[in-house]
Amino acid sequence: MAEDGATVSGGLENVALKSKGAVLDSVVGAVCHSEIDKLIRIDELGVWDDLDAWTTENGSECNLANPARKNAGWQGDHSIYFDRSGETSIVLKLNEPCLITDVGFMDTPWDRNYGRNFTAFVKMEADDEWHVLGEAEVPSIGRDRGDPRSYPLRNIWVKSEDPKLACFVKFFWLRAGEKRIYHIFAKGRPAALQVLTLGWSRGPNADAIAVSCTDLSGEVLATIEVDEATTVEWLKQAIADELKLSRSGIRLILNSGAMLGSDKDAESTWMCLGAE
Repeated sequence: MAEDGATVSGGLENVALKSKGAVLDSVVGAVCHSEIDKLIRIDELGVWDDLDAWTTENGSECNLANPARKNAGWQGDHSIYFDRSGETSIVLKLNEPCLITDVGFMDTPWDRNYGRNFTAFVKMEADDEWHVLGEAEVPSIGRDRGDPRSYPLRNIWVKSEDPKLACFVKFFWLRAGEKRIYHIFAKGRPAALQVLTLGWSRGPNADAIAVSCTDLSGEVLATIEVDEATTVEWLKQAIADELKLSRSGIRLILNSGAMLGSDKDAESTWMCLGAE
């Protein structure tokens, strides 16, 4: 089951692609000798469906370089090198909110396979706290460098049974200075946001107002009674609970057209609606 009753059923895809609107929001502790956004351009190598099958089929880095990279017109080494800081993080911003199930990367076990831990984080808004999706062990082959044909490429995955709605995904490696990787992945499916317009009316109780939530078709989906002390944060959660949605999966719009953002959470609902 996904967060707050949402479900993921089929339709899973790699949403960590530049061609799907994903962008690298920040890269800390890593460099690339060519374009670093090749981290999210694996589809240009002809990879769309089964990432693990493709990685296994290509086997060694020699096959990745030729013919895959050659056919794509890529020049030079497109792998990503971590610096010596020991902590590397890559933050990916998705084109739209998605329910994320699996997060991973293409590893090069034969060369600079440093760091035994990989952690994936997700969040919905830029100013939200990060939530841990999961952790994965990066197995050691017991040696550093050698014949790349003897140690095939592999994908390391964090797989979650509790998918999270997210617009941001963070890939984090601890104590992995000078490590080398190729591509990053995030599997999930787009999750449409529920956009609701808020209205209000006074009832027989002078100490309360009824807040109506109307979808884009004009249908009233919920009505919540609030008093003067009710905060916007409480209202958001009450609406999410009533509609059985994730709170991060709804957007509330005032009659003025302004969005009721997180900066208003501590304020009075009455004040924001102009009901005073």
